[in-house]
Amino acid sequence: MLLCRRNPPPVSYPFEIRDSLRRRYLAKGPCQPVGHEFPFTLIREKNRRFQVAWFKDYEWLEYSVSKDKAYCLYCYLFANNNRNRRHAFVNHEGSPGSSHSGCRMKVEQYRNQRGNVNQLLARQTTAMEDDYRTRLSTVVSVARILLEEESLHRGNFLEHISWVCKREENVNKVMGKNAPGNNQLTSPTIQRDIIECCAMETRKIILNELGEKKFALLEQMSLVLRFVNDKGMVLERFLGLVHVNETSAKVLKNAIDTFFAKHDLSLAKLRGQGYNGAANMSGEFNGLKTLILKENKNAHYIHCFAHQLQLVVVTASHESESVGDFFETLSMIEVLNQVEIGEISTGRGQNQEISLARPGDTRWDSHYTTIVRLFDMWNSVERSAGGVFDKMDCFQFVFIGKFMMKILGITNTLSKILQARDQNIGYALNMINVVKNKLQELREDGWDNLLKEVTEFCEGHSIDVPNMENFVHGRSRKRLKGGEPMTYLHHFWIDIFIKVIDVIAMEMDKHFTEANKELLRCVMCLDPSNSFANFDHVRLLQLAKLYSDDFSSTDIIELDHQFQNYICDMRSNEIFSNISNLGDLAKKMVKINYHTYFPLVYRLIELALILPVGTASVERTFSVMNVVKTDLRNRLGDDLLSDCLVCYFEKEIFRSINDEVIMQSFQNLASRRNQLRPLKIRRPNPC
Repeated sequence: MLLCRRNPPPVSYPFEIRDSLRRRYLAKGPCQPVGHEFPFTLIREKNRRFQVAWFKDYEWLEYSVSKDKAYCLYCYLFANNNRNRRHAFVNHEGSPGSSHSGCRMKVEQYRNQRGNVNQLLARQTTAMEDDYRTRLSTVVSVARILLEEESLHRGNFLEHISWVCKREENVNKVMGKNAPGNNQLTSPTIQRDIIECCAMETRKIILNELGEKKFALLEQMSLVLRFVNDKGMVLERFLGLVHVNETSAKVLKNAIDTFFAKHDLSLAKLRGQGYNGAANMSGEFNGLKTLILKENKNAHYIHCFAHQLQLVVVTASHESESVGDFFETLSMIEVLNQVEIGEISTGRGQNQEISLARPGDTRWDSHYTTIVRLFDMWNSVERSAGGVFDKMDCFQFVFIGKFMMKILGITNTLSKILQARDQNIGYALNMINVVKNKLQELREDGWDNLLKEVTEFCEGHSIDVPNMENFVHGRSRKRLKGGEPMTYLHHFWIDIFIKVIDVIAMEMDKHFTEANKELLRCVMCLDPSNSFANFDHVRLLQLAKLYSDDFSSTDIIELDHQFQNYICDMRSNEIFSNISNLGDLAKKMVKINYHTYFPLVYRLIELALILPVGTASVERTFSVMNVVKTDLRNRLGDDLLSDCLVCYFEKEIFRSINDEVIMQSFQNLASRRNQLRPLKIRRPNPC
């Protein structure tokens, strides 16, 4: 086995930063990608590969996925030469007087800060240690509160410290002017170290929760892992931001490789990719998903369902000129409304308690909310509409508004379902079919009710209602293809009502063509609804074959036998009679230990649940970023911003971490002037 040293080692860096580098490496620990599929190498005419069991035998051992080489962390940190050597691991450790043993002793000395020369010179008393603990505990507690609220900047930090000192006499005695001038623990460097430790401990829990499980990757420069935990629950966990200077697929792939190596993750464990439809992400030849599939054919790509749904509605609005004009007018009304309530400054106007929601450019659920509020607040909006009033005060505007409210009401429900963090492919596909059926029902049976509703609204607000049998006249005069005049009935029913519904139906078939692909057709066969009506063990065996790294030929044979017993048990067991969701099925199987009775079936269910439905979790991190990076914190570095986001976005995990864990992590991150006596603590279990 090749045992070589990484370059450049800490000794090659300036003297003043070597200590910090070594402590950060030790705090992180050796890179040990436990779940990686280690490749074979021909050595002395035999195929050999790295064994994961070696990590338990040699605590100093680490492995580079990109180089397929093993390293010694201790020697990397403290050896004085950079020569590469080939050693067996036992020979590398050598005798008590070997180079490795010397490096190991230096590591132990580094970890024992009480033996540090600076500590010995300080001759710290027990009282000084207690004061330091109180001071550090206060700083960590304040940082925790501000991180959870995302209001952590230097002004807020010092204000909170002052507030605590005024109310806690024991804290006031050791903080501020009562603390040593060189140990205030309020400097920007200390704050950054504490934030780094908070994020580091949060990531540790996430990665421990992930363990050796397979996972999917949701990425738009924000890395979210999707996996099934030990309780059968689908989780999506945010790990951090990927920092890139450009967004080409190759640069993004290199950034992901670096991020994975940093956190001991293996691309071989990846079983799903979820991105939007941008060419750099989903391109067939040079997209990110293609680059990953070249290395791992089991990392199946799913185009974000929620994004596809947005594209469907956008296309429908563009296909109809009348609908496009409606949304343009709606946006103009919104701007006027924002001026009226003072959100857009004009030097006049009074605030109102209720306002229209600003319609988003791509999030059509916001358009739905805007339309609902528009009709609810019609009279007040009409008064503030100014010159737009003429466009608003007509039958066509009301008709399209009421019509689109019905359309978006149907798609909005699906949009919310697709954005759920624990959603799964099977249920999403079922809901897409439900939406298609509802749209068809609206097309066949909804016209009369819609026309009646629009007519009653217009009559109640003194808006002229045209005779549907009359021809369209005025500036909006239209003609049929044969040149004959067009009636209002044809205009509203055929050109708007029927056309828009048909375009949406056609676009749904187009954008959700993945539902016709083999992978998702097979996944649907796992659906437990209606007493497992979609079950097809032949297709499910085909699904298992799509995951060749997870099912051997022997596993496929055994899986066939398990399926025969599994489906009989599921259909006859009352415990599973009311389950209609694949996610609920997985949780129930774990709860009653069925995942051990049918391990291969459950493995297939896990892989199906891992497939990402949408990228809503990724988009939420960008929303959080707008909260984190405010005018008061516009100079946040990339790593600090990523750490802040991890603590805020995964705040439930962050809250579960004992302050003592963070304090000990902070203490080990760098050489400290004061000692911190370790206490016995219990690390939190994953959710």
